Amino acid sequence: MRNEYLKIVHELLLHNPYNGFYPQIKAPSGFNVEVPMFFHKMRRWGLAHALLDDVFAHIKETLYCYPWMKSEPVTNLLNFAGDVYYIYKGKYFKAFITIYLPESYPNDPPQAWVVCEDGTTAIDPVQMHVAPNGSVSIPYLWDWDGKSSTLLQFILHMCVEFTSQPPTFAIDVGINLSHNQRELLKIILDYRIRHLYDEIIKITPARTYAFFDEVARRYPPVLVDLAGHIRTSQRGVNEFIDIVAELLGQPSKTISTVDVADHRFLP
Repeated sequence: MRNEYLKIVHELLLHNPYNGFYPQIKAPSGFNVEVPMFFHKMRRWGLAHALLDDVFAHIKETLYCYPWMKSEPVTNLLNFAGDVYYIYKGKYFKAFITIYLPESYPNDPPQAWVVCEDGTTAIDPVQMHVAPNGSVSIPYLWDWDGKSSTLLQFILHMCVEFTSQPPTFAIDVGINLSHNQRELLKIILDYRIRHLYDEIIKITPARTYAFFDEVARRYPPVLVDLAGHIRTSQRGVNEFIDIVAELLGQPSKTISTVDVADHRFLP
């Protein structure tokens, strides 16, 4: 089944070499001059890649299609980062990804993460290919072949996956969230307690403000970074989820259709 799936995606990409989901990108006019100069500079970085010429060839191919992406060394290994674009239900979206090339690349596959660095998006817990920490896992990586697989093909396959299962969604509960409130929401989403997030969306804006105020009152007022305290303290996340579930009248782990919420704190 997996091989058949990869065959279908491969055929799709053959007919749409730039992935077919947004207009073709033409590399800058100075591409063939600037990239070799860049690689010459990179050779002086003391990179640990065993097959450096292959690494450069794959990066060059990728930069030709994604000239806005950046490559730089991290602890003597190259990483590759930038936006990838995809279409979902007729609309264009983008996801910021960072890819690390291991020392044994291309014999071993790259490691990629979707990064939600703007604070307005979160990893969608419904989709199957991106873990809560952003780590990407798609069939193309599972069947990585060091002789034929490439960085560019990996990115293109990833874009195909995102068209059916977008990796992120916009955090929107109907009010302007403070930084601390947004970080509290991300705890719920990072631990895939999506039904509690959905319950927060259902209450009115006035009640949403009151909800966050009540959550904060359950903790010492001296905590400047409440979300950080919750994430790092022993059983902090479990206790936080229990508080949220109690206030919303929902079980911590499963969805309930019975409204038993304690709404006394709400206006």
